[in-house]
Amino acid sequence: MSPQIFALAKAQATGNPLALEKIKLEYEIKNLTLLARSNRLDHYNNRQQLLNVEYRIAHLQDKLPQLKKASETFKSNERRDDEGKLLSLQVRFNGLEFSKLKDANEYLRTVTLDSTTQLTVNGLDIPLAVSDALIKDELGTITDITAVRYNLAGEWFDVPRPEAHMGCHQPILLTSVLRRGSDLPSKISKRKPRFSKTSQR
Repeated sequence: MSPQIFALAKAQATGNPLALEKIKLEYEIKNLTLLARSNRLDHYNNRQQLLNVEYRIAHLQDKLPQLKKASETFKSNERRDDEGKLLSLQVRFNGLEFSKLKDANEYLRTVTLDSTTQLTVNGLDIPLAVSDALIKDELGTITDITAVRYNLAGEWFDVPRPEAHMGCHQPILLTSVLRRGSDLPSKISKRKPRFSKTSQR
């Protein structure tokens, strides 16, 4: 039996209405205190979430000009046909230049990527981060792999791990960069409405 129920039963047994009222008021005060504490905690959590959202919006607003410039540069350095098929692009790898994706991929298959690799795709510098990592498959087999990440317009992306028959990251790297570069306009358009709504508040 809880202390509150015991006290209430005791007050009822005495037959004193004031004792009964006192127990009820103490119970209500305790509940109100708990509610007030919960409300303060909710208020604090909501305030922290709001600050995080405001910081995120400010960060994205600062980043938007960089995204616009990167998108314009990227688009101006490639040619596509009316159906969107890639006709030519601009890839510079350690000083060598390529205008065809096939030629760039064929060359990149023959070289090793590392963090000093100089890569430019459609006018944008693409810094690389290359590191060794150990992964464990479902059978518990541990494999040593090379993890590759690249930076596009201030954001880091993982290069998908190649299948066993592909052997190297390079063709996947360029495909991933081109896909992310093509996504820049939609990424910009998705962020614009959020800024305008926020500024109206």
